[in-house]
Amino acid sequence: MSTANEIIATDSEFDLGAINSLPEFDAADYIKSEEAFLAFVNDFLAEGDPALIAEALGIAARAKGMTEISNK
Repeated sequence: MSTANEIIATDSEFDLGAINSLPEFDAADYIKSEEAFLAFVNDFLAEGDPALIAEALGIAARAKGMTEISNK
């Protein structure tokens, strides 16, 4: 199975420089309220995939830490 990078790298219509210059997306930056926090975690819990749940909890913990720091 090919990875996304391998597929993109072989397709000449993509500008890898432009793609690589895009800012990294971090969902934690957008979880700003308790309601958003709970909705985010609940969505992943509903999936039932342990790997996704673990990833979501890490993101949610990072978001919670950022929110607490910004409130001080």
